[in-house]
Amino acid sequence: HEPLASVCHEPLASVCHGLCQPLASVCHEPLARVCHEPLARVCHEPLARVCHEPLARVCHEPLASVCHEPLARVCHEPLASVCHEP
Repeated sequence: HEPLASVCHEPLASVCHGLCQPLASVCHEPLARVCHEPLARVCHEPLARVCHEPLARVCHEPLASVCHEPLARVCHEPLASVCHEP
């Protein structure tokens, strides 16, 4: 139940290298049902098609403001545009 800042020590480009540790240990709700496949595969297509619900509602903060660099380098669109805050 820690903010994703503790996980996003490096740009997601490095995180999505191949390993995808369960985000359930970071977020309040288990993201296992949100992220069905490794992040390396998830970042290949818009997150809107992967996330059943906006990640902002699952995590403490939107990933765009948690990670050091904009997710545009990893995903086709910035996460802020895909997962809207409540």
